[in-house]
This record gives sequence, C-alpha cells and structure tokens, in this order.
Amino acid sequence: MAFAQLENWTVAGVVDGVDLRTENAESIAITGLAPHQATRLLRSLAGLEAAEAGEISIDGAVLTGLAGDRSEIALVPAEPALSPHLSVLENIALPLRAAGAAEDEIRERTDDLAKLLRLRRIAAPRLAELCAADRLRVALGRALARRPQVLVLDDPLAGLRDNDRFELRLLLRRIQRELALVVLFASASSAEAMAIADRILHIAGGRVQQCDTPLHVYSNPASRSAARALGTPEINLLAAHYDGYLLRIGDQLLEAPGLIRTAASFGDVELGIRPESFDVAGSPRDSVVAILDPSSNQFLGSHSLVHGSVASRPVTVFVAGHPVEVPRRAYASLPSLLCFCPRSGDRLR
Repeated sequence: MAFAQLENWTVAGVVDGVDLRTENAESIAITGLAPHQATRLLRSLAGLEAAEAGEISIDGAVLTGLAGDRSEIALVPAEPALSPHLSVLENIALPLRAAGAAEDEIRERTDDLAKLLRLRRIAAPRLAELCAADRLRVALGRALARRPQVLVLDDPLAGLRDNDRFELRLLLRRIQRELALVVLFASASSAEAMAIADRILHIAGGRVQQCDTPLHVYSNPASRSAARALGTPEINLLAAHYDGYLLRIGDQLLEAPGLIRTAASFGDVELGIRPESFDVAGSPRDSVVAILDPSSNQFLGSHSLVHGSVASRPVTVFVAGHPVEVPRRAYASLPSLLCFCPRSGDRLR
C-alpha cells in the first residue's frame, strides 16, 4: 500500500498552498475547480506540468522535477491519446516497451491487466472498433502497466452511457482496492465523486475549503460552494433574514431560536435546503413551506422531482415513491436548514 502527501502545492491560477495527506490506498475526488483548472492540477501532480511551489511525496520519498521516466504516478487524461493502429494489448504494452521490459514480463503484465479490466473478450480488435467505455479500460490498462502507486484521473467517466458509468464506477473501486492504489480524480459529476471517493477534497478560491467523507461534506458542508458541489439536483438557495430568534423568508416568518448561535452572523443569510429535505407529508409548524406546481412533475422511476416556490423563489423538491397526485405543498423542517453567509459563502452556525 502507498500513501501520498502534498505540501504547499501551488499551481498559478488554480490552487495556492494546498496540503493533503492520503491514507493507504485511498480514493480522493477533487471538486470545486473549473474543468481546465482541474486538468492543470492533475497534470502537475503527474509531473507533466510544473507546479509553482510545493512538494509531493509517496511513502515519505519526495518526488522532484517533471515526469521524465518517473513511474510512481500515472495519469489518464480526459481524452486519452491511444494508438488506433495497435491492438488493445499492444496499447497496454506501450509503456513497458518504452521502458525496455522483457517480452515475458510484457506478456504477463498485459494479460493480468486485460483480465483485471475485463478486456480479454476484446483483445483482438483495433481501437476503432471499441466503444467509449472499452477505450477507457484500455487507457486504464496503459496507465497501470508500469505499476504506479498513484493513479490520477481527469473526469474519467465523462460522455459514457449511464449503464457504462455505473459499471466503471465499480471497476475503478475494485482496481483501487485490489492494486492498493492512491487514486486522485476530478469529475464534473457529483454522483461519480460520491460513489467512488473515500474523501472529497473541495477547493474554491484556490484554497481547500473542506476535505472529508462524501457523507459528511454532503450533510455538513463547510461552505455554500461545497454544498453546491454535491447533489443532483443542486441544493436550493434562498435569501432570508435572521435576527437570532425569527427567520424571515419573504412573507414566511418562523420561530427559529438557535438556528445560528453566533450573534455576529445575525442579519441577512442564505438558506440551503436539499431537495430531499422537503416532506410532502410534513407539517407547516416550524417549517419552510414550498408551494408545488404539479404540472412540473418529472417522474424518474423511484422518485419524482417537482418544481415549486418558496416566497416566490424557485425550488426543486424530491418526492419519493410513485405519487398518483402530487401534493400542493411540501415542508422543510428547521433542523434540515443550512445557513451560509451571502457574501463569503461560509457556513454559519
């Protein structure tokens, strides 16, 4: 098993002084960055682009300079540059051949990876005959060929069909655990981040705002930005005012003692309400009330998404099950509310 550590990692215009220590064979999703920023950060971690400052170490050994012939970290870019004129196994073998590995070693390693990645069934065809999911499997095989300790992935499942995404989430988790890898990845999908990662590293404004388990970041976000990064649909955000006892949202007025305990934070606030925090069977007592529009019902199988409004501001409400008729109201109780500073976006407690 391996662990990786970043100290004061700085990439101009992307991150400034990031510190991170992974646990053994841990998977970390990076959220909060624009796609081009995430790409630059991941390339710097893989040694393909110079960082402005900081150092990265694996198992206590500091890595220096650009990648060169370094094999400790492997990157799978958003659009892997595979060799279309070669077979699947020949593509996987390329890094080994470049490193001068013996033919017996190449044969054994490519066969093991083809088995791990379930590529044996398609070992003969050229890349042009493969679907996007199988091309990703080949790119993973090429990245894993030289037995890296850290695998870096740039939005690996983007553009795949839903069924393929689900299957490859499971594959990435299995690879990480069977090979005892540290996996660092960026994804535009919050579902991928939560399904694959052991921890979420949320970066905003160049700084780490939160680094914790997906469950903790989702249920207890440190900032508005972290709250918006996880969950589909996004968290509902509403302007409100709190004086230490009364919470006002438009024309709704609720008694809410202790909602925010720090007196300096009283005043204008931004409320965050997850779509699933609304309850169509709830009570209006001590609750934020949403007026629903039944005609907006989006039936999605196990649940529906319904649009509505709170004090004339739009919200999305999660309705579980298969309601024959969508109720006209939904209720979010006080304990489910999250409060943020409307200026800094910091969580108010």
